[in-house]
Amino acid sequence: MKYLNKLFNNISEEDWQSWEWQLKHSFRSIKELHALGLHESLTDVEDKYPFCLSPYYLSLIDELNYGDPIYKMSIPSIYEIAPAIYNEPDPFEEQKHSPIPGIINRYKNRVVLLATNLCAVNCRHCTRKNTLKNIETHDYFDAIFEYLVEHTEIREVLVSGGDPLMLSDEKLDWLLGNIKKNEHIKVIRIGTRIPTTLPMRVTHELAKTLAKHSPVWISTHFNSPKELTEEAKTACARLVDAGLPIVNQTVLLKDVNDDINILKNLFNGLQETRIKPYYAFLGDPVQGTEQFYVSIEDALMLENKLRKEISGLCMPAFVADVADQGSKIPIRDLMTVATEQPNNKE
Repeated sequence: MKYLNKLFNNISEEDWQSWEWQLKHSFRSIKELHALGLHESLTDVEDKYPFCLSPYYLSLIDELNYGDPIYKMSIPSIYEIAPAIYNEPDPFEEQKHSPIPGIINRYKNRVVLLATNLCAVNCRHCTRKNTLKNIETHDYFDAIFEYLVEHTEIREVLVSGGDPLMLSDEKLDWLLGNIKKNEHIKVIRIGTRIPTTLPMRVTHELAKTLAKHSPVWISTHFNSPKELTEEAKTACARLVDAGLPIVNQTVLLKDVNDDINILKNLFNGLQETRIKPYYAFLGDPVQGTEQFYVSIEDALMLENKLRKEISGLCMPAFVADVADQGSKIPIRDLMTVATEQPNNKE
């Protein structure tokens, strides 16, 4: 808040807790942050990658420099366009596995439905940072629903994006209702970072809307204990209390959470918030994200140490996403997979 009061003249509590106010006053250009003391010129990065930052998430930054983990995850960096080994914009070939716009079908019995390209915060480590602007589903929902009707092998739909909780309650109700019309679809998952980046969006009304279509699982994305604020905990409590179980997928990020104590505090904190730590992912080899990469060796070291420090309910599976494997791969098995298929890491 110490930064934001410079721009908004002492924000009222009512405004601060309004997700509509938060979105209206979101930062969509680095120039808007110059008044706060950020003077980097990052025009080339902004031209290549989208930028959006909610006032709430900005308020979690202690210092406007690259050493702050929230800063590193949310503020564009020149490293994003620096020469790097990772040059694939879509290493998982999601576009190849997209039979129609808005659907990604990599697995036999589950699909990803891309509901929007909007996010409350454009994370700098996003796996879709190169393809997000191409997600345009509003003209294709009829075809998406028809695809779900025709493919009776689909048991589970992961609603993703972008962030689907950026949609209105009414649009979400309509979307989930059309998915659940199919008797063969038993479970809906919603992949969202909203409880982390814009927790005031999780109103009682939203929770009730989602719960109407249960079983609905919420898959969140907390990477740092700093993100487990009282606002975030309140948002998650509303979801759980409405009967919506929550799991969390953490990405291992260099200089953000590649530390035994940080991960220990994060996973313990998630359990205390009634969130099951589900996956700890090795970073995806996506163009523009190499500065976040944690080595396989370091990831294995973190996993082995954590097993001795936290309970099983706090311990996520340490995995990597690997192309054409049909499932996530335990990091401990990654050496074997890399030897067998050196060019297929997803």
